[in-house]
Amino acid sequence: RLVEAYVENAAVGQATALAAQLEGHVVELAKDVNASYVIQKAFNRAPVDIKANIATELAARYDALLRIPQAMMVLKRCNVDLFRHREAEWRQQQQQGSKRDQLMERMLGGLANVGGAGKRKGPAAWGAPDAKRSRH
Repeated sequence: RLVEAYVENAAVGQATALAAQLEGHVVELAKDVNASYVIQKAFNRAPVDIKANIATELAARYDALLRIPQAMMVLKRCNVDLFRHREAEWRQQQQQGSKRDQLMERMLGGLANVGGAGKRKGPAAWGAPDAKRSRH
C-alpha cells in the first residue's frame, strides 16, 4: 500500500521512473493481490511509451493471466485486449488520456499552491474535526 500511495501522489517524473523500473516484472506483479494495484496505478501515471511496454509484457502472457482474478483486472484496466488486436487505436486512446491527465495536473497543480490548498489530505482537509480535538 505504501508503494501504491507513492505512485498515486508522486510527481510525474517520479511516477514515470517507478513505472519504468517495473518493466520486466509486470507479469509476476500482476499475479499478486497487492502488487496488481501498483501496476494499475503506475500504468495510469506513465507516459504512453512505458504504458506500451507494460501492455506488451502483459499481452505476451495474456491467456495465462486471464485465469488469475487480480491479473485479469490488470489486463482490463490496461486495456490489453485492445492493445493485442488494434495497437494503433490503443495508442491513440492512451495518448488522448495522457493529454487530459497532463491538463488536469497543470490545473490542479496550480490550485494546490493557492491558499495552501493541497497540503492536507483526508478528513482533516475536508473540514472534519481533528481527532485530537474531538475527544471528550
